[in-house]
Amino acid sequence: MTAQTQAVGSAASASDSDLYRVVHVITGTDVGGAERVLQSVVQASENRFSRNQVISLAAIGPIGERLIEAGIPVHTVDMKRGLPGPLSLMRLRRLLRRSDAEVIQTWMYHADLLAGLFAGGRPVVWNIHNGNLDAAATRRRTRWVARLCARFSARIPARILCCSAAAREVHVAFGYDAARIQLQPNGFDLAQFSPDPDARRALRAEIGVDEDTPLYGLVARYDPAKDIPNFLAAAAQVHAQLPQARFVLVGQGLEPSHAGFRAMVDAIAGQVPLLALGRRADVARVYAALDVLVLSSLGEALPNVLGEAMASEVPCVTTDSGDCALMVGDTGMVVPVGDARALATAMLAMWQEGPAARRRRGAAARLRVQQEFDIQAVAASYARVHREVIQEAR
Repeated sequence: MTAQTQAVGSAASASDSDLYRVVHVITGTDVGGAERVLQSVVQASENRFSRNQVISLAAIGPIGERLIEAGIPVHTVDMKRGLPGPLSLMRLRRLLRRSDAEVIQTWMYHADLLAGLFAGGRPVVWNIHNGNLDAAATRRRTRWVARLCARFSARIPARILCCSAAAREVHVAFGYDAARIQLQPNGFDLAQFSPDPDARRALRAEIGVDEDTPLYGLVARYDPAKDIPNFLAAAAQVHAQLPQARFVLVGQGLEPSHAGFRAMVDAIAGQVPLLALGRRADVARVYAALDVLVLSSLGEALPNVLGEAMASEVPCVTTDSGDCALMVGDTGMVVPVGDARALATAMLAMWQEGPAARRRRGAAARLRVQQEFDIQAVAASYARVHREVIQEAR
């Protein structure tokens, strides 16, 4: 069995008798939306509401390493891509049996299904962070596992937490038990994501952009659901009318060495001044440097990038996917999915409003996150659900 575990002592903010024990099981701990929500919830809950440990089905990735550094025990089943083999299933079963957790919180479809089957009578809480199960934007294997989850959704989980109303609608239509689903929005750390003039200047100097240059940003991974061609087409239209504008892309696969991304850029926006930075560990500094954050996705649930940018006081232009419009409210601009012309028009309009108007939008966006999506309140909400299902199981 391959397992990595590390625990670091830290001062508790609640007595041990007040803390419940939870094991989080997630498909992997690479950098992604659900993974980052897991990290935020665990770190905000540890020693305040609960004692946490994490099991990753796949090898430990950057999020898992950050949790270990924060003192959270993290184990890996070391499951390979594809269908799980018997040894992987035995490792997962053994880790769950050895855990003293009172509740099992799962993240993502594969973890929902497998951890639920090996729960050993303990209550299981599933988590849904995907807002799009269309065949065109979702891998066939993922849809197959989600279909199995739908069939077991009335039997395995005590609760199903869903980060957006749009995602709830998608999954109920897919066959999930509506009676067990309750809304639980993502939370954002306002201390980690905040306006930072020093970071703005430093990041712009690093990428060769001066203070007065219009800087638009896309933070995403290379994935059909993110509709990168939509952003590139809009960027080309913006650049034609605002030649001084620059466009920064951050995320896995968004770098010149990625053949698919490079071909996409050559075909759509070959003459546009793009700064493709790939994956960055300092995404908070990237937000701080932007004038406008752009989300061009075909399908979302409640995307982290919007909440993080809003907390950083960056106004957002987003497609009307998932709960994005509900999330930004009147602090940003919302356009139809897949409409590059509308996206470009909104991007230009956001710049043309002027710096004072963008500052007002940014301040209103941060206030909205503070009131609706603060990680401390979200962690408390998770704790209420966990305590409810533990009590029910008893």
